[in-house]
Order: sequence, then C-alpha cells, then structure tokens
Amino acid sequence: MPENVLSPKFDKNLNSMMALGRPSGVHAINTPLAVLGLVHLFYDLRLDYSVTNPRFPGTIQECAEAVDKIENLSEKRFTQYLLAELSKIDPLVQEQWFQIAKCMCSDTGSADWMLTKMRELEFYGQFHTPSEVIDLVVSQLLSFKPTKDIGSIFDPACGTGGFLIGALENLKNDDVEIAGEEANTEAWAWAQLRLAIQKRSNVSVELGDVRRKIFNKFTTKAEQFDVIVSNPPYGVPKEISNIPWIEQAFGSVTEKMPTRISSEVAVVLEAAAKLSPSGVAAVIVPNGFLSKGGFNLHARQFLFHQGLVRAVVSLPARLFAPRTAIETSILFLQQSLEDKRSEEILFIDARSGGVRAGSKTVLDDRTSGRISDVLLKGISEIGFSQIVSLDQIERNDFSLFPAHYVKVEDVGNGSFDDRRVRIIDLQEQYVSLNEEYEKLRTQLCKA
Repeated sequence: MPENVLSPKFDKNLNSMMALGRPSGVHAINTPLAVLGLVHLFYDLRLDYSVTNPRFPGTIQECAEAVDKIENLSEKRFTQYLLAELSKIDPLVQEQWFQIAKCMCSDTGSADWMLTKMRELEFYGQFHTPSEVIDLVVSQLLSFKPTKDIGSIFDPACGTGGFLIGALENLKNDDVEIAGEEANTEAWAWAQLRLAIQKRSNVSVELGDVRRKIFNKFTTKAEQFDVIVSNPPYGVPKEISNIPWIEQAFGSVTEKMPTRISSEVAVVLEAAAKLSPSGVAAVIVPNGFLSKGGFNLHARQFLFHQGLVRAVVSLPARLFAPRTAIETSILFLQQSLEDKRSEEILFIDARSGGVRAGSKTVLDDRTSGRISDVLLKGISEIGFSQIVSLDQIERNDFSLFPAHYVKVEDVGNGSFDDRRVRIIDLQEQYVSLNEEYEKLRTQLCKA
C-alpha cells in the first residue's frame, strides 16, 4: 500500500498513543515516537530473541534492552536517553503503546513515516534544522567538490543527525566515512535511532568530544575531513581549557583568546582546523559573528588571512522560529590545493526571501534555487549578491555580513500595508530576541 495512503493511519496511531499517555503527563511526541522507533528496529533486525522465544519482548523496556545489545550499533546504551520519561507512564498505557507499535511494524512505509516525524523533533537546548536548509547546504557543498574526491564528512555538533543524513541521501555512496559528535545525550540518542532505522553502517556518531580527546592524546595533527557541515548551538560558552586542539592549531589566535568562547566560534575554528587539502565546509552562524568585535573579530581575521572564506549567504529571517528569532547566515569555507587564495569573496543577502508560514519563514524552492544559481555562477546581482575584494573587506573591519556589501534595490517606500507588515515583523523579532537574551543571560549567570 502506498505510503501516502498509510500516513494518515500512522498519524492516527501516534495521536492515539498521545491520548492514552496524556493522563500520565505525556504532552510531546518524543516518548511515543521513540517507542515506535525502537519496536520497529527490534522486529526489522529480526533479533534472535524473537525466534527462540516468540513471546519476547513482552515490554517496551525488554525491547529497548535487546536493541542496546545489537553488535556495532552503538558503543554506549542509547535507549535510556530516549525512554527517560517512560517510568512516569502507567504500565497499562505502556502495554497499549507496545501493541500499537507492534501492529505498525508490519506496514510498509512505517519507517519512512517515522523518519519524517523525527526530522521535526525539538527539545530543550536544541532546535531542528529545516530540511530545505539541509538540502541547500549539502547540495551546494557537493557542487563545490566532486563526489569522487569525497572520502569523509564530519559534523562536530550534529544534533539529531540531520546534516549527516542529508549528506548520506545526496551522496548515495556507502564508501564515504560519515562522522559526527554531539554533546547533548538526548540529541545523540535520536541520531543513533535515526541512523539505525536507515541501516547506515558507514556512520559513526560519538557522544561528547571523543575525537578531540583522541587527537590531543595521540597526534599533533588534527583529523582531517573532505566535507564539514554543521549548525551548532549558539551562544553557549565553551571553556578554552576544554578545547585542547585550538592552541595547537591556532597558536597565534589563542594569545588573544578569552577564557571562554562562544560555541559557534569554537565550531567554526574546528571546521577550519580539520579541513583536508581542498576540503570544503559550511557552518550556519548567527549574524552577530559576522560583524561583532572582540574574539569574533579575531576569528574572522584568522579565517581571512588563511584564505578560507569562499562565500557567505544570509538566510531569510525567522527560519528557526518559534524556537529562536536569531537571524543566521551560511559561512562557506574552502582549502586550496595550490596554496593560493581567491582575491574575492561572494556575498549573498537572501534575508527578504522565503515564504511566511504563520510565525516562521520557510525557505522556498525559488529562493533556494536563486541562492544555488548565484553560488554556482559566482555573480553579482543588484539587491541580492555582490563579489567583494579582500582589500575592501579588510578596510571594513573584516566584516563578513552580506548586508554591508550587497547594494539595495531601489523599490521605493512601499505601500502602507507593506510597511505595517514590516513593523509587525520587527516587533515580533524584538520580543523574541529579548527572550533569547534573557535565556542566554540566565545561562551565563548559572555557569
């Protein structure tokens, strides 16, 4: 039966699980969806237990324990993080959930439906990267570097694995090494589940900073990757003492370092340090990183003098709403085999693009296609893109914010309704940014 016919049935089953769990305090799809994924994984892998004992597993917990024992799936137990709230659920409800999950396992298309639902998961300290943004970034990176020259892909802050899965789907090559790191245990566990359901054997997602520790202990040279892509958390303070590779890779920069740097700056510098010769990287950063002073400026100077910056693309506002109203850009980096750097950088300002969908913006095909086309051709378009010389950037305090260079189209003052919509937009952004500021200030006070 086609998946588009079964999707409403799957949605109905999930809604039934939610309704059953509501008296126990279930208000999000995370735990019910985790149960569906783990039960599917158990039966899809045809574990020996079900052959020797047809009545096993008899509970969700037994199913999870069996999945945790699967060889080569994960070095650490990951189901405990997915089912952290399970103990709060009434045992009778757990039994009903289990029966619903078992029935869904036999339906064609259930795995694809689960993976679609998992793409949109959100939880404390994390927000998902929209699939259209992932597709744009990954496809563009692969256009910068021929697929035959890609042997490894890395995401140093992979969350639930969105960019890694996007790379896998675009590459269609099981010989490429896919590696990731994630410090948040819940996000890491969801990445393990998503990749296991997709039966990806060429992917390794580590919990915490394992690769940094290996690098620091055994070698004086950082691991290198052909493609690096990431949408790191923003504004989370990172202790310099916990990032040992920075001093070895960026000796001149560390003299100007504070004791702590922001998480996005740490990831950008990590990407720069771990790019292979002719490697390419894309990191989604808050726009503040592109023009602020302090260590943000020193980091930009380092990237600039190393000749790593290839292009910067400002994305439409409110792509990550309602989780955050912080405006973002894609920072594209590239190493050069010939030890030469380009004398120009391409800037694209797509902040006015996208399509409004309620309180957020969606990156539509038209905007995405226009960004890709300009990146591919490397051209200037009034009001959208501009090729800028390195001398001009240096004179402009090493600002990498596209709006500082892209010439604005003369479209007049606009209608009264246009101005009114813009004012409402700005008011919403002001409120959201204030909320974001208070959250970050609270985190810093507690640190």
